[in-house]
Amino acid sequence: MALRVTGGKALPAEILDQILERTDGVPLFLEELTRTMLESGLMTDAGDHYELTGPLPPLAIPANLHDSLMARLDRLATVKELAQIGAVIGREFSHELIAAVADRPQEQLESGLDQLVASELVFRRGSPPDATYSFKHALVKDAAYQSLLKSRRQQLHARVAQVFEERFPAIVETQPELLAYHLTEAGLDARAADAWARAGRAALGRSAMREAANSLSRAVGLFRGMPSSPDRQRLELELLGGLGVALTNTLGPASSEAQAAHERAAQLSQELGDREGRFRARWNLWRVHNARAEFDSAVAVGDALLAEAQADGDADHELQAHHALWSSRLNRGHLEASCHHVDRALALYEVDRHGTQALTFGGHDARECGLSNGSTALFLLGYPERALVRNTQGVAHALALGQPQVVAHAHYQGSMLLQLAGEFEELDRRIILAARLAEEHGLAIYYSEARMLAAWRAVHEEGDHRAAEEMRNFLDRRAAMGTVYAQTYFLMLLADSLLRLGRPDEALAAIKEGLTRAEATGEHLCTAELHRLSARACLALDARDARVAEAALGAARAPACHQSSRIFELRAACDLARLWADRGERRNAHNLLAPVYSWFTEGFKTADLKDAKALLEELA
Repeated sequence: MALRVTGGKALPAEILDQILERTDGVPLFLEELTRTMLESGLMTDAGDHYELTGPLPPLAIPANLHDSLMARLDRLATVKELAQIGAVIGREFSHELIAAVADRPQEQLESGLDQLVASELVFRRGSPPDATYSFKHALVKDAAYQSLLKSRRQQLHARVAQVFEERFPAIVETQPELLAYHLTEAGLDARAADAWARAGRAALGRSAMREAANSLSRAVGLFRGMPSSPDRQRLELELLGGLGVALTNTLGPASSEAQAAHERAAQLSQELGDREGRFRARWNLWRVHNARAEFDSAVAVGDALLAEAQADGDADHELQAHHALWSSRLNRGHLEASCHHVDRALALYEVDRHGTQALTFGGHDARECGLSNGSTALFLLGYPERALVRNTQGVAHALALGQPQVVAHAHYQGSMLLQLAGEFEELDRRIILAARLAEEHGLAIYYSEARMLAAWRAVHEEGDHRAAEEMRNFLDRRAAMGTVYAQTYFLMLLADSLLRLGRPDEALAAIKEGLTRAEATGEHLCTAELHRLSARACLALDARDARVAEAALGAARAPACHQSSRIFELRAACDLARLWADRGERRNAHNLLAPVYSWFTEGFKTADLKDAKALLEELA
């Protein structure tokens, strides 16, 4: 590489040895150090090689890349300031922008930029005045930036901000974070806070959650450092609402950062006497409890919100209180109560009034969420056709609203029903879309869930053992965010996958983990299924020990009946009927299953009812 830089001419051995020793084979350092030595005046061109002009001074060769870059910049004294201005602007800058900031005669500016390009510290695309320049490497840009005194840096950042505002209004409008960054680095905190707030609102409006979280957190941080006043507090409260949504979607609803934003909002709204702000903050704190599977606390907060809303006659707040309660009730296995809250909320919901509130309440739309969650509850209660209709309505409503985080939730949350109902073609389509939206918009809240469902499908379709490990990895990744609601559901999927892969001992471990969590948190939605899968795992380990399996199936039927979960009751009855039939008790098996199956009035094309019907015909 040194020969490429020198045009094939050999360097003096003393210099080449030190270059190789100090660069340790790092290409950028080797190239830059070679150029530094060529420009140092310590060598002369002797035709096909270079020769030293005299003894090599002890400290002539820079010891590190930063020193080498600084040495080269110092030797470009006449154009060093242009490199510094460019570094303040960023890794890449336009000719028009640096011309406005530098404010030099055109001939002097273009000559200086030509020298920078010739040094190969900066590359140029296009021709002035339409050229674009970029630093060869971020380290080059950093070296130029660090060579500035702090006071000069601030002056230049202020100048860049001024130029943006005066001459590039389109950039200010479409990229407000650029203006905010330069105002921040200029030390103009009040103006920077306003710019970060604009950038955050804009990012939130296009569901760019990572950008929104960054911009709004910076705005809030700057506002907190300013003297307190009611107006400043009201502005901070407004920004905290958006920040809470962004943090919920990027770090998870149970993250300490999201919780801190909600608690600060609750404090400010209390101090300001802002009833609406206080309700929103408490609703968001309900979601923290819910995501952490703290269902006693979640239900208590939801009940309090509902009682307050009904006492005040506030239909909007009552809608959102029901919105909270159907989720917590569903996770606890309270299917009928969950449906009740969904039905009450749907009756209150008005698209024109409430369809824009998703970014106020955690990125959730109440109607979509109710239809999606309600479809799962309806299915388990034994109404598959109605459940599938509601599920489809939830997605259609989300698409009509057109908000990416609402669409992603509809695809993910609705996938639970599709998985339970065996609607695999639509399930595959939904989880692909959910994962894609999660990646595009920084919705980490849904990414792990979508990937776990995709892995479950890979086990079913391909028998992929690696997919089971992927399920566990994403389960742990989700838990690391503090999000552990529906953990028993995903442990149920993991156990089912392990059973299908012929790993019953590992399946039993996952089932035990799920049952332990259910007992600790009260998350009993999938308790019946976990017991049923436990019976299958026991039989897989020892087909002769039917007593343990029969006890497990009895344990499965009890919570299913208690929850009025006709689907889970039917599954447990089918497995127990097969167990009895295998030992010759066919009549008892038929008599056990027949009344459970006969209860159903719809959904006869779904996998569960088709399976039960076939078994009854076999037992007849």
